[in-house]
Amino acid sequence: MAMRAAKLDAYRSLTEQIHGIQIQGETTIGEAVLTSDKLASALRGLIVGARTVKRDQ
Repeated sequence: MAMRAAKLDAYRSLTEQIHGIQIQGETTIGEAVLTSDKLASALRGLIVGARTVKRDQ
């Protein structure tokens, strides 16, 4: 499971580098006080032909 999680994280990182990442934020202030602060990120891309070149055990 750890190897699979590491591979998925590597694909995510590669997709960020190639396609970029979209970040959206929203801040709400009421009566001069921060009431809500939200951040969301989205990533969409397709990686074809990637392969593992080194695997430590």
